[in-house]
Amino acid sequence: MAPIVHKDNQSEHGNGVSDEDEDEFLWGDEEDDEGGVVRDDYDALESDGDEEFWPLPEVPGDLDSNQPPPPAQPPQPAGGGASTTSSREPRKPFVEMLESSRAGEPLPQRVEKPGYSGYRTGPVDSENPWAPFNSKLDWELARWAKLRGPGSTAVSDLLGIDGFQDKLGLSYKNSRELNQIIDTQLPNDRPRFERGEIKVAGEAFDIYYRDPLKCVKALFADPECAGNLLLRPERHFTDASKEDQLYHEMNTGRWWWDTQQTLDRNNPGGTIVPVIISSDKTQVTVFGSKQAYPVYLTISNIPKNIRRKPSRRAHILLAYLPTTKLKHITSEPAHGVIRRNHPILAVYAGDYPEQLLVTGIKSTSCPKCKVTKKDLGNPAAPLDDRNLEGVLQALALVDDDPLGFAHACKQNGIKPVVHPFWEDLPYEIDERCKRFPPNHHIRLFMNGISSLSRVTGREHSQMCSFLLGLIAESPSLSNRKRVVRTIKALLDFAFLSQYPIHSTATLKQLQDALHRFHQNMGVFIAVGIRTNMDFPKLHSFLHYVSMIKLFGTTDNYNTEYTERLHIDLAKDAYRATNHKDEYAQMTIWLERKEKILRHEKFRLRQHWSSVRSFSPPKNDKHPMVRSVAISWLIRDYGAKHFNIALARFAVRLLHPDLRTNRLIEEKASQMDIYFNSVPVYHTANCFDTALIRDSDTTTTGDDLKDYRVGRVHVIFSIPERSILGLFHGLKPPRYLAYIEWFTPFRQAPEPDHGLYQLKRAYSSDGEQLVSVVPLLSIQQSAHLFPHFPEQVPHGFFLNSQTDRYGFVRLR
Repeated sequence: MAPIVHKDNQSEHGNGVSDEDEDEFLWGDEEDDEGGVVRDDYDALESDGDEEFWPLPEVPGDLDSNQPPPPAQPPQPAGGGASTTSSREPRKPFVEMLESSRAGEPLPQRVEKPGYSGYRTGPVDSENPWAPFNSKLDWELARWAKLRGPGSTAVSDLLGIDGFQDKLGLSYKNSRELNQIIDTQLPNDRPRFERGEIKVAGEAFDIYYRDPLKCVKALFADPECAGNLLLRPERHFTDASKEDQLYHEMNTGRWWWDTQQTLDRNNPGGTIVPVIISSDKTQVTVFGSKQAYPVYLTISNIPKNIRRKPSRRAHILLAYLPTTKLKHITSEPAHGVIRRNHPILAVYAGDYPEQLLVTGIKSTSCPKCKVTKKDLGNPAAPLDDRNLEGVLQALALVDDDPLGFAHACKQNGIKPVVHPFWEDLPYEIDERCKRFPPNHHIRLFMNGISSLSRVTGREHSQMCSFLLGLIAESPSLSNRKRVVRTIKALLDFAFLSQYPIHSTATLKQLQDALHRFHQNMGVFIAVGIRTNMDFPKLHSFLHYVSMIKLFGTTDNYNTEYTERLHIDLAKDAYRATNHKDEYAQMTIWLERKEKILRHEKFRLRQHWSSVRSFSPPKNDKHPMVRSVAISWLIRDYGAKHFNIALARFAVRLLHPDLRTNRLIEEKASQMDIYFNSVPVYHTANCFDTALIRDSDTTTTGDDLKDYRVGRVHVIFSIPERSILGLFHGLKPPRYLAYIEWFTPFRQAPEPDHGLYQLKRAYSSDGEQLVSVVPLLSIQQSAHLFPHFPEQVPHGFFLNSQTDRYGFVRLR
């Protein structure tokens, strides 16, 4: 049944709902008994008879095989051990709804179809839960063959072994019969691929595509996402004063709010479905130059924490485009509640070359605004949006007035595209790379970074985590302070732009980082790295704040999610073919895989009791070494002052009223350690630095000044038989760590690069300061840069850019 398109001549172009692009549908999503979908009583809507109702998915409830249960809270250390959790409880945001809007409201129920509607007349057998397969073994072998198998020929050879099929009771004898079962007996929730042909300059090219509206319908009606759908625009604030606004999901952005207001003025009761399309050419062979050009589609009603997981199947492969260098392409493209939905293309996610192709603009132009090439590096240049109405009018001239078409395209700053679908640092840097200490969050480039070619996005991100430390104190870098300030500002911008939630305050920080970069970026021209700063990627930074306010945070529409899909939907699909007329085989392979995955979800839903419960990763409950002599700790683990450090810890636990170090030292010197070995949970010669809550702090907050950096030499516990003698009946924390301290944080970091400088901490008699602390007082890993001008570094800088969490806490 084809959906009926409603035209609204009163809608406005400016907010994205127009008579050209507004398609109105009546769709179903799942009725959530647990409050996942808001339901309010309302007056029945009148129908004009031109409406279609889409089937509704079932509520998946708590079924989510990819979501582990929440971890148990760690036990708090006994006897004054410091907690690692912040005393500040997370605050719920103040949420403002769009007044009088009926977005997301259900319509009177017109149809009753289950979410897995294809199974109503399909392979459901009360006596055989594995239907259409004969048994659990039959199903699992089929699943393996299609999702993990080596290929159809190898599977047929395996099934063809004499007696193999009979002894296992399989319902298929070869890959062909298995494919026939999948093709004819397993339903699919997603539209089939169509094969079309496009002609350019007399040459014909095949294109494989799906109906995009059917794809949107399938995503909206997916029962696995139904209880989480975002149906209404909202404004989130930190509190009721509404001074600090929060942005995260797309429905918290201004675009959804404004578009919903336009829709409600003209046709109340509709629900916005923001469509996100992304494309990116990818290599499908390890050797050779074979490429695929997949196009992906998703909707922002599905929360981003679901969309970013490939296993949740929240993206649909929309098309495989021809990979030839074409310049002009013409192509033709449950039981629950019913809603009238309006799919609108909200975002096209792609890198800069993709944006040029999609928008039809020339290189060195901005896809979003009309800035000229010479003003790309000018932060004060006006950011006037492109005139979409003028562009559409220019494109409409292609058939009737070719000369006017070319002239109008040039006036609007685009190429004359026919019917578009939318109508270098110093050498010493490498030596420093080799001297970086290891860390859990840091990749070491042991051969340096200057010789790298074809650097991946992941490698760029990894280099950002230590780039500032490479140049922070470089004596050979000309204009060092300005270069450092510039790179610091750029890295601040990069980390801030990755925040999953933004507020008015953090957007000001983002704007400030960009302002600091623009103030200092002229240094790259001064030192001869560039002749100008007029290039589109740099100019695009000026649009970040407005884009976040419009569409939510950048992780709603970046290309990182779809790049991961290349493996499943392009590379693996290509490898499953015989490499001849591969796209036809790839689409069939993909449809079969989708059916297998859907059948697995349905089987899990129907037979939840047979599914193994999630088992969280096991911690090291048992020591790596059950008994290590204290003399070995001193020799192999570097715990030089283990006994006195443990005695001090025991004194603090037994006598919390002792406030001065002199009294604690006196008591500790009188204490005997009655045992000579301990269980150890740590590998020798693995001395990580960490951020540790300072037991001497008098505050209970979560400020950086409440912590110190220490080097962890050994993690251990007290033997059970020795606890009574050492602690006199008090129960100490089960896990302890021996720490070498660095100096406390200064009042402020260094002004140019913003890093805190630290040194090893020594006592008045020249001994390294050490302590035994509860393991739970360790907050997180900490990475230190050596002070590079020194041959044997005594000073260090705390790396605040290992990841975005460290960036928030350590700066």
